[in-house]
Amino acid sequence: KNTLVIFTSDNGPVWYKRDRLKHNHSSASIYSGMKGDHWEGGHRVPFIVRWPSVIKASIASDSMICFTDIMATLAAVVGDEFPEAAITDSRSFLPVMKRDNTYRVRNTMILNAKNKAVVFRHHNWKLITKKGPGGFTHWKPGVNTKDLPEGQLYDLSKDPAEQNNLWDTMPEKVKGLQSMLEAEKFNKKNDLTLK
Repeated sequence: KNTLVIFTSDNGPVWYKRDRLKHNHSSASIYSGMKGDHWEGGHRVPFIVRWPSVIKASIASDSMICFTDIMATLAAVVGDEFPEAAITDSRSFLPVMKRDNTYRVRNTMILNAKNKAVVFRHHNWKLITKKGPGGFTHWKPGVNTKDLPEGQLYDLSKDPAEQNNLWDTMPEKVKGLQSMLEAEKFNKKNDLTLK
């Protein structure tokens, strides 16, 4: 009753095209990409929490959270406080678990990919600083990327499968998100070492 159990995964599935064709199954559902990719299929994962004394069964939340948020959340659960410098990129989602529907854990998130791309989420907007998937999805730079824009921009509220790259059609949105990303990267509170 008082035990908190979290079930999740550290990345999206590894499910190559031959596997999808052979088994007629796509474990990333509508999302593009797989493990290691900066597309949603690479890092959008199930996150199931069971805590009977606090959380009612069968409820859901669309709050954006990150693995780093587990640290601050567990500290809040046990009533401990870390020095702010120790958990600069961790935010507690305890209010979400207690059903505070007005609380947002975060509005932004920064992720890195294997190809040194930076992924920046701001609400439903997603900026990717390079071409292609960035991870394990089969991709031939130069062959698959010659006519693509230098980066990627998606509105996940309208395009969760990331099929419509808006980079060239919304240059002001790209510039605005790039400016926000730079401010976040060098914010001492975040203590990020991205380059």
